[in-house]
Amino acid sequence: MSASFSNFNATDDRRRFFSVPPVTVAGEALSLDAIEHRIHRGSQWKYGLGYVPNPFASAFVRRHRLADRDPRIHFALNCGAASCPAALAYDGEMVVEDGTAYVPRLLLWYRGDFGGGSGIRRLLREYDVVDPDAVSRVRYREYDRSLALDAFRD
Repeated sequence: MSASFSNFNATDDRRRFFSVPPVTVAGEALSLDAIEHRIHRGSQWKYGLGYVPNPFASAFVRRHRLADRDPRIHFALNCGAASCPAALAYDGEMVVEDGTAYVPRLLLWYRGDFGGGSGIRRLLREYDVVDPDAVSRVRYREYDRSLALDAFRD
Protein backbone atom coordinates (compact mmCIF):
# COMPACT_ATOMS: atom_id res chain seq x y z
CA MET A 1 0.00 0.00 0.00
CA SER A 2 1.13 3.50 -0.67
CA ALA A 3 2.08 5.82 2.17
CA SER A 4 -0.76 8.22 1.32
CA PHE A 5 -3.34 5.47 1.78
CA SER A 6 -1.99 4.41 5.18
CA ASN A 7 -2.64 7.92 6.56
CA PHE A 8 -6.44 7.50 6.39
CA ASN A 9 -8.70 6.58 9.27
CA ALA A 10 -12.45 5.97 9.52
CA THR A 11 -13.23 9.66 10.05
CA ASP A 12 -11.35 10.99 7.01
CA ASP A 13 -13.10 12.21 3.90
CA ARG A 14 -14.58 9.12 2.23
CA ARG A 15 -14.47 10.60 -1.25
CA ARG A 16 -10.72 10.99 -0.96
CA PHE A 17 -10.41 7.55 0.63
CA PHE A 18 -12.00 5.88 -2.41
CA SER A 19 -10.28 8.08 -5.01
CA VAL A 20 -6.63 7.93 -3.88
CA PRO A 21 -4.81 5.01 -5.54
CA PRO A 22 -3.72 2.62 -2.71
CA VAL A 23 -2.45 -0.22 -4.91
CA THR A 24 -0.53 -0.77 -8.11
CA VAL A 25 -1.73 -3.54 -10.40
CA ALA A 26 0.28 -4.46 -13.50
CA GLY A 27 2.10 -1.15 -13.24
CA GLU A 28 -1.10 0.92 -12.96
CA ALA A 29 -1.94 2.86 -9.76
CA LEU A 30 -5.62 2.12 -8.97
CA SER A 31 -8.05 3.69 -6.52
CA LEU A 32 -10.78 1.66 -4.87
CA ASP A 33 -13.32 3.41 -7.13
CA ALA A 34 -11.27 2.46 -10.21
CA ILE A 35 -11.12 -1.17 -9.11
CA GLU A 36 -14.87 -1.27 -8.51
CA HIS A 37 -16.23 0.74 -11.45
CA ARG A 38 -13.58 0.34 -14.14
CA ILE A 39 -12.47 -3.24 -13.52
CA HIS A 40 -15.13 -5.20 -11.57
CA ARG A 41 -18.13 -3.47 -13.13
CA GLY A 42 -16.76 -3.75 -16.67
CA SER A 43 -15.92 -0.06 -17.10
CA GLN A 44 -19.37 1.23 -16.19
CA TRP A 45 -19.75 4.92 -15.39
CA LYS A 46 -20.16 5.32 -11.62
CA TYR A 47 -23.26 7.54 -12.00
CA GLY A 48 -24.89 5.74 -14.93
CA LEU A 49 -27.21 3.50 -12.86
CA GLY A 50 -25.46 0.46 -14.31
CA TYR A 51 -26.60 1.28 -17.84
CA VAL A 52 -23.91 3.68 -19.10
CA PRO A 53 -20.43 2.44 -19.98
CA ASN A 54 -17.47 4.77 -19.61
CA PRO A 55 -16.68 5.89 -23.18
CA PHE A 56 -13.16 7.00 -22.17
CA ALA A 57 -11.82 3.72 -20.77
CA SER A 58 -8.03 3.57 -20.85
CA ALA A 59 -6.13 0.81 -22.65
CA PHE A 60 -5.32 -0.69 -19.23
CA VAL A 61 -9.00 -0.80 -18.27
CA ARG A 62 -10.08 -2.21 -21.64
CA ARG A 63 -7.48 -4.97 -21.23
CA HIS A 64 -8.31 -5.86 -17.59
CA ARG A 65 -12.01 -5.09 -17.07
CA LEU A 66 -14.37 -7.97 -16.49
CA ALA A 67 -16.51 -8.80 -19.50
CA ASP A 68 -19.38 -10.22 -17.44
CA ARG A 69 -20.52 -8.11 -14.49
CA ASP A 70 -21.62 -10.06 -11.43
CA PRO A 71 -24.06 -7.91 -9.42
CA ARG A 72 -22.96 -9.64 -6.21
CA ILE A 73 -19.85 -7.44 -6.34
CA HIS A 74 -21.97 -4.74 -4.67
CA PHE A 75 -22.36 -7.01 -1.63
CA ALA A 76 -18.69 -7.97 -1.50
CA LEU A 77 -17.35 -4.40 -1.83
CA ASN A 78 -18.69 -2.53 1.14
CA CYS A 79 -17.82 1.00 2.29
CA GLY A 80 -18.96 0.41 5.87
CA ALA A 81 -21.92 2.79 5.75
CA ALA A 82 -24.96 1.73 7.74
CA SER A 83 -26.99 1.34 4.54
CA CYS A 84 -24.44 -0.61 2.51
CA PRO A 85 -25.56 -4.16 1.88
CA ALA A 86 -23.71 -6.56 4.13
CA ALA A 87 -21.85 -9.47 2.60
CA LEU A 88 -23.99 -11.87 4.56
CA ALA A 89 -27.19 -13.72 3.87
CA TYR A 90 -30.50 -11.90 4.01
CA ASP A 91 -33.66 -13.69 4.94
CA GLY A 92 -37.16 -13.02 3.70
CA GLU A 93 -38.37 -11.70 7.05
CA MET A 94 -35.73 -8.92 6.89
CA VAL A 95 -36.63 -7.94 3.35
CA VAL A 96 -40.32 -8.54 2.58
CA GLU A 97 -43.37 -6.87 4.04
CA ASP A 98 -46.85 -7.15 2.47
CA GLY A 99 -45.51 -8.33 -0.90
CA THR A 100 -42.94 -5.54 -1.13
CA ALA A 101 -39.21 -6.25 -1.03
CA TYR A 102 -37.31 -3.48 0.77
CA VAL A 103 -33.76 -3.59 -0.51
CA PRO A 104 -30.65 -1.41 -0.04
CA ARG A 105 -30.72 1.84 -2.03
CA LEU A 106 -27.47 0.80 -3.68
CA LEU A 107 -29.55 -1.61 -5.80
CA LEU A 108 -31.37 1.44 -7.19
CA TRP A 109 -28.13 3.32 -7.91
CA TYR A 110 -26.76 0.34 -9.87
CA ARG A 111 -30.04 -1.24 -11.01
CA GLY A 112 -28.67 -1.89 -14.50
CA ASP A 113 -26.07 -4.20 -12.93
CA PHE A 114 -28.96 -6.22 -11.51
CA GLY A 115 -31.19 -6.17 -14.58
CA GLY A 116 -33.61 -3.52 -13.27
CA GLY A 117 -36.49 -4.25 -10.89
CA SER A 118 -37.24 -7.63 -12.42
CA GLY A 119 -33.56 -8.57 -12.13
CA ILE A 120 -33.56 -7.61 -8.44
CA ARG A 121 -36.63 -9.82 -7.84
CA ARG A 122 -34.94 -12.63 -9.78
CA LEU A 123 -31.78 -12.25 -7.66
CA LEU A 124 -33.80 -12.38 -4.42
CA ARG A 125 -35.50 -15.57 -5.61
CA GLU A 126 -32.32 -17.16 -7.01
CA TYR A 127 -30.55 -16.89 -3.67
CA ASP A 128 -33.64 -18.03 -1.71
CA VAL A 129 -34.07 -14.71 0.09
CA VAL A 130 -37.79 -14.63 -0.74
CA ASP A 131 -40.50 -17.04 -1.74
CA PRO A 132 -40.99 -16.79 -5.56
CA ASP A 133 -44.62 -15.72 -5.08
CA ALA A 134 -43.99 -13.35 -2.15
CA VAL A 135 -42.70 -10.25 -3.95
CA SER A 136 -44.75 -8.09 -6.27
CA ARG A 137 -42.94 -4.76 -5.74
CA VAL A 138 -39.41 -3.56 -4.97
CA ARG A 139 -38.84 -0.47 -2.84
CA TYR A 140 -35.51 1.03 -1.90
CA ARG A 141 -34.58 1.86 1.69
CA GLU A 142 -33.30 5.34 2.54
CA TYR A 143 -29.52 5.58 2.54
CA ASP A 144 -27.70 6.15 5.83
CA ARG A 145 -24.07 7.26 5.27
CA SER A 146 -23.05 7.00 8.92
CA LEU A 147 -20.31 4.47 9.60
CA ALA A 148 -21.41 1.09 10.94
CA LEU A 149 -18.19 -0.87 10.95
CA ASP A 150 -19.21 -3.07 13.90
CA ALA A 151 -21.93 -4.69 11.77
CA PHE A 152 -19.28 -6.36 9.61
CA ARG A 153 -16.88 -7.82 12.15
CA ASP A 154 -18.48 -11.25 12.71
